[in-house]
Amino acid sequence: MGWVKIGEIAEQAGLQLTPVSRYRPDQVKADHCPFCGDIKGNLELNLDKDLFHCWACDSKGGVIAFYAKLHGLSETVAKQKLYPHHRTRKLHPAERLTTAQLQEIGFQSLHRHPKTKPARMSHEEWAAYRKRQLDWIWQTWCEHVQAEQEIERRLARLFATQEQHPHTLKSVNEHWMKEA
Repeated sequence: MGWVKIGEIAEQAGLQLTPVSRYRPDQVKADHCPFCGDIKGNLELNLDKDLFHCWACDSKGGVIAFYAKLHGLSETVAKQKLYPHHRTRKLHPAERLTTAQLQEIGFQSLHRHPKTKPARMSHEEWAAYRKRQLDWIWQTWCEHVQAEQEIERRLARLFATQEQHPHTLKSVNEHWMKEA
């Protein structure tokens, strides 16, 4: 499998592409942006460089980022799907988190963390450092999921209590109102 082109992915996603001008056939605009829903042609693709940019929502990047955003994947998983023969190592669970999931726990993205070894570190030091970082991100995500599940359990108990004893919730609300 060769390199995947951004135009192919856009067409598979059902986007209608038209050239921006007859002098730049490699620069096209899409009929709509699948990320923000804009229908004014603000999503532009550079077919020669395999780049995209939506001037409405400021989504931008290359072919892997485009595929990832279209399918709600992390860029690492998108890269594996687009180029399965390039797998060189097993992914850490933190690398499978989407950008939205990372943002939920306060990280901008994994792509801010360097993927290449700094010259001052040995391969062993770099591998240990990267593993610690990914373990930390994964632990933070797991704690977040546990906290969300605990909140859901507590809310379910509260609503179950309210259905059995409707006056209980009223007295709790009255108590909170007095405290405030």
